[in-house]
Formats: sequence, C-alpha cells, structure tokens
Amino acid sequence: MSGIVQIGGVALASHDEGTDKVSLDSGTVFPAGHVLNVVNEEFAIAVDISSEEEKICDKAITLVGANSNLMIFFKSGYRPAATTTYSDVDHAWALGWKTGAVSATQSDYTAIHTWSPAKEKLTTLNAFRSHDALAGTTIYTTYEVSHFCEADLGTVSAGTVVNVSAWGSAENGHLYVGGPDNVPTGGSGGCLTAFTIFEIAG
Repeated sequence: MSGIVQIGGVALASHDEGTDKVSLDSGTVFPAGHVLNVVNEEFAIAVDISSEEEKICDKAITLVGANSNLMIFFKSGYRPAATTTYSDVDHAWALGWKTGAVSATQSDYTAIHTWSPAKEKLTTLNAFRSHDALAGTTIYTTYEVSHFCEADLGTVSAGTVVNVSAWGSAENGHLYVGGPDNVPTGGSGGCLTAFTIFEIAG
C-alpha cells in the first residue's frame, strides 16, 4: 500500500502503490559532494574559428538542488590550418557558465579558469589550453582536446537553468573545430564534441 516515511515528523520518502516506486521528498538534503543530476550531449558540429574568438557550443543543466556546484567534462578535437611545413596559428580553449538563456557575448559568461596564459587566451574567460603555434606537418591531423573541471556557482536556487559554453580562439589563421568532415583541404575526418555535466550538492 502507498505510504510516507517520516523522520522526526518530516517526510523523507513516499511509496506509490500504483507504480510500486519509492520517491525521495523534494526537501531531502544530500551531503556536500553528492551527485544530484547529470546531463550529457554529443554535438556533430563543425566550427571554423578564423583569427577570432568564437563560441563552439552550449549545454544546459537545470539544477535540482540549491547552491549546487558543477563538475564539467568537455571533449572535442581540432585541426589547425593545413600545412606541410609550419603552422603559426596560436589558439586557446576555455569554458564559461551563465544562468538563464544562452548568449553570443563572451562577457555574459562567468570564467571557470583562473589561468591567464601570456600568448593566447579568451578575452574574459582565460583558458584551460593554450598553444603558441604548431610546428611540422598538420595536414589531415586531428588533435583531441579534453578538460575536466569544477564550476563554483555560488548562491543559486533549485530550478535554475545554467548554460555551460565552450569557446575557442585562433590568431594568424584558422582553427577547425569538431566535425565530422571539418577539414581544410579535403579528405574526411574530425570528431564529435561532447559535454557531460554533473550537478554536485554544495
């Protein structure tokens, strides 16, 4: 039969006889570090970053707890400008977050990384990866990028939508991100871009 489990007069969980499932009460507080929610998505996108800073993609997560933080895993890949000798394309990668709707403006996002490399970075988001050119043959070569980090969201309410975005920059030429088939000189290749975001109890 259906019923409610209480501790100290406060509801902890309820049982639904119709579905035979037990559901935790929405007021249940989990210990800090507990995973509350996970979202994941793969993107078959191709972005040509040409001597500029540009957003690659966004992934949204709706918080189920108050004052949560995020653990973020990001993966993608890139090809620099094709060459058989030397590529002087400096490039950098960064992640950022904002509440509410997505934006095309980098400064609307809060920086996650504190590293601010001298050579190449994003204007307001710093960088988690930075390269001062690439030497040697780069034609048809796809390089993988991955990063795992925490975002401290501060004071946020349950039900808040948080958008996490990936950004890239290139100087002195092109940075071809993702794929499949995002190649500068024919052929085929590239890779999927992916976000996995964990909501962690604060």
